Amino acid sequence: MYSTKIPLCHISLLNLKNMVLKPMDMHKNKAMPSLWNWSLDVYKDASVASVCLHLQDRFDLDVNILLWLCYIAVHNRAPSAQTLARSLEISREWQEGWIQGVRKARRGLKRDDLEASQGLKERFLALELVMEKNQQAALQALPLLNDKRAAFILAQENLRSYMDICAVSDPACVELGDKLCALIVPTPD
Repeated sequence: MYSTKIPLCHISLLNLKNMVLKPMDMHKNKAMPSLWNWSLDVYKDASVASVCLHLQDRFDLDVNILLWLCYIAVHNRAPSAQTLARSLEISREWQEGWIQGVRKARRGLKRDDLEASQGLKERFLALELVMEKNQQAALQALPLLNDKRAAFILAQENLRSYMDICAVSDPACVELGDKLCALIVPTPD
């Protein structure tokens, strides 16, 4: 999907503001608005961010996949089993290959020199966001099935399928998934 990976050592953190990784043109879902813009909009809600981070940190689920699954449900789409499996491959490529290392470095900065650490943390965060945006572009390009069921029900099913494929069966995880759906997906009347 992406033409090449740029080795992290070749990315200049000093020039990060000018850097944009551009995925190849992958718009199989042209009728749908940008997943990235939608995600930024819903993630502004502190409750959404809290639930997403809890699902990430406690159950090792990918926030980008969680948001993507809710987003496609809002647009009456669902992933096939093959598409869901491919989304996990994309997640592993981006999360394990790139994003988690940058996140770990950002979180591990010492607070001894607060001013220097803060500037570097901001650069690492900006880099992390560029990578997440590109991961979302890859997710948005995946082929989807049309599904006319209620978006809320579809979102719950999408998230449960993701939890199943990740072998996460903890009832607390399912409860948090349902809470995420309730926060960002229109509920049936």
